[in-house]
Amino acid sequence: MSHPSMIEKIMAHHDPVYIAVNWGQYSIAEYLEKEFADFASHIEQNGELMKRNWEKLKQVLQEELGWTPIEPDGSMYGLFYHHADSDIDALKRGLDHGIGVAPGNMFFGGVPKNTGLIRIHYGLGEETVDNIVTMIRTMKRNSETK
Repeated sequence: MSHPSMIEKIMAHHDPVYIAVNWGQYSIAEYLEKEFADFASHIEQNGELMKRNWEKLKQVLQEELGWTPIEPDGSMYGLFYHHADSDIDALKRGLDHGIGVAPGNMFFGGVPKNTGLIRIHYGLGEETVDNIVTMIRTMKRNSETK
């Protein structure tokens, strides 16, 4: 139920999303129909890559920052308990080690000060993850020698 003028405004935005199908969807449907084996191979290869990336990053973040990993069920994002006074303090600690992370509070309504969580993204190339691991370890060594 809505006023006729509101319905007109709503439909201007909803019609292209819910009624029209853009050309990209047709291309994806055709690819999946004709090349499903390729798609399945892609999924398997990327799944294995994500597992390797997670293992490397969880180890270095646990060792160097003291964060406790929460094992994912399948994703390109990982959560850690950070043990800092606030999510922003944990974010700053990550930045001090050369990495950007997402503070857990940004995923909660009302933006609490401390959820105790940090989220990372590990959907990256293997070489990039190896470089990140090296950078985190190098930055820690450099800060210890100062």
